[in-house]
Amino acid sequence: MSVQPEIAPAPAIESVEKAPPAPTVIGIKRILVPVDFSQTCRKALRYANRFAEVYGASVMLFHVVDLTDIERISLRLGPIAQERMETEAVKHAEALTAQMAGDELGDGITRECETVRGVAASGILEKARTWNADLIVTGVHNERVVRHAILGSTAERIVRHAPCPVFVVRNKEHEFIET
Repeated sequence: MSVQPEIAPAPAIESVEKAPPAPTVIGIKRILVPVDFSQTCRKALRYANRFAEVYGASVMLFHVVDLTDIERISLRLGPIAQERMETEAVKHAEALTAQMAGDELGDGITRECETVRGVAASGILEKARTWNADLIVTGVHNERVVRHAILGSTAERIVRHAPCPVFVVRNKEHEFIET
């Protein structure tokens, strides 16, 4: 008579819940592009245009007229001259912004252009928050070394404090869009 060894039942396998899969779609609907009318800015607009085509996003071209230089010049000319110069600077910036939009964005891209008075970095960050931007596409170029060492670049302040991802475009870099 053979005795069969007693086999213990296998331990129950606990079901392990898997984390939900990562989303595969990136939802970019609003792209903010700070505009300073430089060649690097034009390049940033070309990237924004491509992102807008791929994701069906709208693009906001946003320019901040820094009145510091006008205020300095107008000290000798008086308040009436200052107001006139500020108004002309804003009108000129609005026209240039609209022209850049026409030059760099495709016909099917929904676009807005806005020009405000103020300080570039804080104005851009405020617009990104109030407009609920999903992405900021900005150009960066060499600023004067002393100014950058003391204040930091506008692009650097945007990257550090933006409420959304920031895509930074340099003038000389590896390109991944065809122009």
